[in-house]
Amino acid sequence: MLKKAILTVITLSIFIITPAFAKDKESKCNEKHVVGSYASPDISSLPIPLEDYVPGFGGINGTRDVTYVYQATLNAGGTATFDWTARGDFMVTEGTIAMYHGSWECRKDGTLVMTTIGAYYEPADYNPYQDRPVTDIKLGGHNRHNRLFSVEDDDTIVLRQSVRRFYSPNQDPTDPLDGFLRPLTYPDIVLTRLSPSTEGLDLP
Repeated sequence: MLKKAILTVITLSIFIITPAFAKDKESKCNEKHVVGSYASPDISSLPIPLEDYVPGFGGINGTRDVTYVYQATLNAGGTATFDWTARGDFMVTEGTIAMYHGSWECRKDGTLVMTTIGAYYEPADYNPYQDRPVTDIKLGGHNRHNRLFSVEDDDTIVLRQSVRRFYSPNQDPTDPLDGFLRPLTYPDIVLTRLSPSTEGLDLP
């Protein structure tokens, strides 16, 4: 009788403990938990002409404080986008980048990897020896970007590693062996889920 009671306790313990382990394992990266849009502020100081400086308008003399946003979107099925709102600043005089599009997947260790491709554009017909305004931009090349995220919880991911492969305009960015690999970086950017909100809406 005692042996039967002990066996019953052990059997019940297995059934109780197993779901707990399964739940803990499921809390790592998986499509059900991580699909959505995430954002992070990027606060920068930009130079401005001294004649445009207004005291009290952020920054110090000759700079202005701005807040850009990093945004990563993970779609069901494995497609992804990565964007940075700073890309619209000074695009004619300094060039710009396009939004990155690509794919994401969960790794066995619970981290998330994203691979995206994006174009960058540079001022067209720029010549430092000619005093004329730049009025347009042209394709400067592509970047194939690999990013590694840790999944902290259902609402937070952290960009831990980032590396990109540069492609000149005549190279194929869909070829992972073409182009030139840039150094690996460790940004540690915390992105939090951008959840739907009804604030300010006139709802019934």
